[in-house]
Amino acid sequence: MATINSLGDVQRCIKNWQSILTDETKIMNCFNQGNAINYVNQYDLAQLGNTNLHVYPGVDTDGTFYMFLIPAALDVPNTSSIAFNSFTVCQVQPNLGDSNQIPTQEAILRIDTWKKDYSTWTKNQIEKRSLTGGIFEAFHMPASYMIQGDKYITYLGLQTDASAATGLTADLITTDIKYANVYYDTAMPVPPFSPVNFNLL
Repeated sequence: MATINSLGDVQRCIKNWQSILTDETKIMNCFNQGNAINYVNQYDLAQLGNTNLHVYPGVDTDGTFYMFLIPAALDVPNTSSIAFNSFTVCQVQPNLGDSNQIPTQEAILRIDTWKKDYSTWTKNQIEKRSLTGGIFEAFHMPASYMIQGDKYITYLGLQTDASAATGLTADLITTDIKYANVYYDTAMPVPPFSPVNFNLL
């Protein structure tokens, strides 16, 4: 596994992800690595004046699948001025913890649907990309509930969506380790959500 230690490394991984969005085999190689990220929230989002996070998938040259979290307030148009320490670098891993920690049946259903159906969903998203927009390039994740210093797990999920061309929409479901009976489902994938202000795309 390569080391991610600069803004250039992050940008390279994001560009690598964008370059494989129509390659089912390479996307599946990423999704097969896991469905969750585990991290400590390092941000005082209220102080930044914007409580949203941008979540960028990335893949390194060795094929390692990452998610890069950055406060929306720090995702600025002059990307060369983004400080590397503004990112939380997360390697995607197999399901961390027991999904029974999240008691809400809908959350468990979405996490389990990803586990069972991500292969079929990936194929359908790519085949119907003129309708679906293809595989997600990023996520908009409102995070006003996040407490600086708390540890979180964010799971990839699939949500039933009758309006979606494939019948399912990609989702992120987040739980605070301290309060495992509470989950948050506020993320929106890009596309179909607008990529405006996602300056690393």
